[in-house]
This record gives sequence, C-alpha cells and structure tokens, in this order.
Amino acid sequence: MGRRAYDTIVLGGGPVGLTTALIAARYGRVLTVLAKQQSSAGTSAISVAIGIPIDVLPPAGRILDATGRRALTARRRWLPDNPGILHGIVLHGSYSRAQQAFRLAALPTGYAYRLGTADALMIGLVQGREQWRESQGSLESGLRNAGVSWLVAGLRCDEGERSIGGVASVQWTEGDGQAIRIGDGALARDSLASQGIANGISAALGLFESADPDGAYRARIDTERVTHLATLERLFTTCRYGAHPFWHDYRLFLGQHLAA
Repeated sequence: MGRRAYDTIVLGGGPVGLTTALIAARYGRVLTVLAKQQSSAGTSAISVAIGIPIDVLPPAGRILDATGRRALTARRRWLPDNPGILHGIVLHGSYSRAQQAFRLAALPTGYAYRLGTADALMIGLVQGREQWRESQGSLESGLRNAGVSWLVAGLRCDEGERSIGGVASVQWTEGDGQAIRIGDGALARDSLASQGIANGISAALGLFESADPDGAYRARIDTERVTHLATLERLFTTCRYGAHPFWHDYRLFLGQHLAA
C-alpha cells in the first residue's frame, strides 16, 4: 500500500452511508463510493466516485461498508433458508388518527402491519419466500384470507402503489480484511426496524469517537446480535402460530446460532 489517499472510504450512499461520510469528514479526507450515478462530485472534504471495484480501492486508514443487506465486503451472510419477504401498498389521501396508528398482526406464514401519516399509509404483508411462491390472488385477498381484513377496512387499496421491499427477516455477516460493516451491512433486523438506521449512525459516531473504536464496535455488534436473536426466540415461544413450518423453521435457525 502506498501513501494514504483518504482517511476513510465509505461504501454505499444510503442514509447510513451518507451520514457516516459527513461524520468522517470531521476527522479527515473521505471518499464515498456509490454503485451508480451520472458523474463524480463532492466537496473539499468529501469526494464521490462511482462504481470502483472493491479490490482496487485507493489506500485509506479505514474502509466502512454501508451497502446494506448486500454487504459487499462480507465473506458470508447468515439468514434463514426461507427468509421473510415484504410486499406492500402505499396509499395517498386523508387519514384519521385511528387509521394512522401502528397496527400489527401475527399470521401463520408471517405478519401484516399498517402505519402512516395524515396523508399516506403503508400496508405491509411479510411472508416466507416459499409462501409467496405458493400464494395466489392480491395482497388484499391474502390479508382477508388470513383473517386480518380489518387492516384494509374502508381503504381503497386498488388505488395504491405496489412495492416489494425485499428480505424482511434478520440477517448478519462475517468477513475478513480491513472493511468494517455498519448498519444493515453488519446486522439487519426486520422491515419494521427503522431503528436500524439510528443504530448505524450511532455506530458510525462510536467508530470515530471511541478510544478503542474498532474493538468496541465489533463487541457492540456481537452483543446486539445475540440480544436480538434471543428476544426473537423468546417471542416465538409465545406466538400462537409457532408450530407453523415458517415460524418453526425460523426459530430453529435462531436457536442454532444462539447455541453456537
């Protein structure tokens, strides 16, 4: 390695990656690497480059991987064989406080939820990938067949925007080398865990402000993973649908890693 071109390289341009780049800029020169964009840009403290392969990154004091669940620098990703996949509907209109309130329902093959603001609602259905392949009909019919039609009562779901949110179950990574994974790249929770962004940003602050940043961060992630898996495992023991293959297999996956 030659002379360091940057103090920090941040891979990824999501909320955690961009916030981390701003934090890192307080401590030196930063290069943010994005997957796609029309042109290079940046400021005096932060440079932006597009699509640089990981194996030809310039020298840097620290490489932070904020590429989310893809975790480009990971040697291995741990997730269930039948991960939960989120399908959603976004509605726009005028909604009461009762309609905006967060609602969650456990289902035999996953869970469903609704939450929103005065002018937008999100209705989500999470099921295992295998269950989605076997399902038929619309998302609304799936909710009704599962006995939770109250989630869409009085709503015009046919006017909503359909989306697939990708993997929604827990996963984490292992890896060697210089890169430190942060945010969902290190430990991804489910689709409702917006605290994942807050945790990623908090971790970035810790990396630059702790007396033993790398060691303290890795210990923190290990503790968070064990605590999160143990909490999920306890919840599954009381779930009314715990005997269903989707939840049963998910619990076995958690138990294997808790025992390791």
